[in-house]
Amino acid sequence: INFDEMRQTIMYACRAQQVLNKARRNVDPMIMQLRELRAQVADLELRLKEAGGSNYTNEYVRGLEKRIKDLEWQCGDQKRIISQLRAELENAGIADPTLIGKPSVRGGTGAAGAEGGAAGAGEEQGSVSATTYRRTNEQLQSELTSANMEIVRLQRQLLESERTKSGKLDVDAESTIAKLQAKCDLYRSTFHDWEVHLNHYSTYHWRWSTDYLFGAFEDKMNVLIRQCQNLMMDKDAYVMDTLSRGESEQLRETAKIQRQHLAEISALTAQYREAIEKVKKEYAEREEERAKRQKGASSNSESRMQATRDTFEQEKRRWVQERENMKLSYEEKLATVRAEYQDDLKRLRESLASTTSDRQRQGLSLQELQERHEAEMRNIEQDMVRERKRHEGELAMLKKQMSTELSRKEEQITARDTQAQRTEEEAAKLRRDNLKLQTDMRAKERQLNTEIKDLLLKQENMIAVLTTIIGNYEKNPTNLKEDIEALRAFVSDKDYAAFRAKAKEMAFRDPASRRPSASMRNPGSVDEQLSREMDGIRSAIEHMRKTRRDQQANLQQVQQHVYEQLSRSRGFQPSEEVNERLHDANTATQNGKRPV
Repeated sequence: INFDEMRQTIMYACRAQQVLNKARRNVDPMIMQLRELRAQVADLELRLKEAGGSNYTNEYVRGLEKRIKDLEWQCGDQKRIISQLRAELENAGIADPTLIGKPSVRGGTGAAGAEGGAAGAGEEQGSVSATTYRRTNEQLQSELTSANMEIVRLQRQLLESERTKSGKLDVDAESTIAKLQAKCDLYRSTFHDWEVHLNHYSTYHWRWSTDYLFGAFEDKMNVLIRQCQNLMMDKDAYVMDTLSRGESEQLRETAKIQRQHLAEISALTAQYREAIEKVKKEYAEREEERAKRQKGASSNSESRMQATRDTFEQEKRRWVQERENMKLSYEEKLATVRAEYQDDLKRLRESLASTTSDRQRQGLSLQELQERHEAEMRNIEQDMVRERKRHEGELAMLKKQMSTELSRKEEQITARDTQAQRTEEEAAKLRRDNLKLQTDMRAKERQLNTEIKDLLLKQENMIAVLTTIIGNYEKNPTNLKEDIEALRAFVSDKDYAAFRAKAKEMAFRDPASRRPSASMRNPGSVDEQLSREMDGIRSAIEHMRKTRRDQQANLQQVQQHVYEQLSRSRGFQPSEEVNERLHDANTATQNGKRPV
């Protein structure tokens, strides 16, 4: 039952979700498309504004707006034309071709005169209105396609403008980064050169000058040796002769180069010596200035240190004086406290002699009270243990009885449920069999009636043929007189006439006026009996459920009473878990469910 209720609730909830809370109305698709186009145009304008504008001028935008307004006016004019054409069609009595698949043709072919002329005029007007409507519809479709193409073009241009803008920004950023990198490299190289130049003067060595001179000498000697090697490698006789002839010139040139080299070395040495002397003088001046500054700073620091020493000595003397004062005050307070303590001790010693007897008496009474209290506590503990065991035994017995009673009731309920289900199945089977028998009986009755009708019709036809034959034979009495007499005797037979009348009455009588058969006299008796049986089964099930709810309520009351007795015997209130379990059990009992 709970499953069926849950299924119905879910089904109704699903149906409620499908209910429309807002009314919908039919709108012309052309108007809907125009609204969508306007929304797209507004979205494109917003995106253009967010992108920082576009390459279109205000005149171009105003022209587009004017074109949109003209299109709207044209749409309004076309709507008015369509409404006028529809009114003319209605006045002419012609159906609207937009509402019907094919235009209906008015006017019959048999009409003549004025009616035929009116029908022809109506057909001509209907064809004209249909062509104009088709033309206007095609024009509107073309305008809509052009508007869609314009929107697509605007979107494409917007994307291209955004892409070009982003590309320009990237190029500008890369060029700026390259310039800054070049400046950083230039500054780095300048700083490196400056540090190298300062390192030359910081160590006060002139090895770099000698290195420079020896480097220049080595370069020139290498050039000379390379030239000599090139000359010596040439094995040609002409070259050897030229070398032998120009050896003296080469030696003279070499001597000249050597003299120039020595002059350059002496000039450079003098120049570097002057620079070194100048640097030494500058360094000596800087050292003197630094010594003067250091001497002034040391004198200032000495004066500050002396002032700090003076203030420290003053603070030290003040701290010593305060410590002496605090020591004197502490000694005075200690003397007063010692005197008070001696007085209190003397007074307590005097009162101690009088309180010894009272203390002994109080100790004996306290011991007696403690022994009595311990005996009472032991008795209470024994009673609690005995009461706890008794309550636990009662609780176990009650639980066992409850479990057995619940199992027995559940078995009874399941047996009754199965019996009720079996009865319902048998009742449904009997109902189906009854309906099947009724349908079969009615079908057989209809079949018999049709067969009787067919036989009677055949009999009537045969009788009509026989009467005609008899009439023909009466006109010609010379032949077959004996056969005619036999046929007349057969037709005028009383038994045959009675059978024919009875069959005709049974065949052509109303089925509702027939006397019902024994099995069809009371067709609702079986359903009434089944309904009575179902009502009895339902009442028995309800009675069983009510009995089970009452038993569960009584059981919950017994459990609650047991928990209360246990809580009173143990001296504590029932916990929140016990209260929650009792509340859940009560709610389950009210809902007709078994508590877990």
